[in-house]
Amino acid sequence: MNHKPDSHWLRPTEIEVVNYINSHTSPDDYVFVFNNEATYYYFLKGKSPTRFAQISMADTNQYREEVLHDLQIHQPKYILYSTGGMAEGIEGVPITDRFPEIVAWIEENYPIRIPIASALIRAKEE
Repeated sequence: MNHKPDSHWLRPTEIEVVNYINSHTSPDDYVFVFNNEATYYYFLKGKSPTRFAQISMADTNQYREEVLHDLQIHQPKYILYSTGGMAEGIEGVPITDRFPEIVAWIEENYPIRIPIASALIRAKEE
């Protein structure tokens, strides 16, 4: 059987994003993926700060409050804010419009923008 490495299934941009985050985190760090590409959690060393692998699963007020609480408690080192992929919208509504309170919290607490190709990673000020 021909075995291929897991990274074989990623596009070059995804590999760049994973490599950047993994080179700056440890398994003890939290990393929040703010889109519907839960696959990133498989490739990243860091752990998710919330139980929602896809942000779209937190689409009620109660669950949004839970995500915000989890982010405040577990303070991710990095937030994969966008990837430019199709998974950034739900039924034609961009995630940034659907989760304004989470966007506001990210923008207030993670001002550093690290662009990698079509992706955007957010970080805290050191």
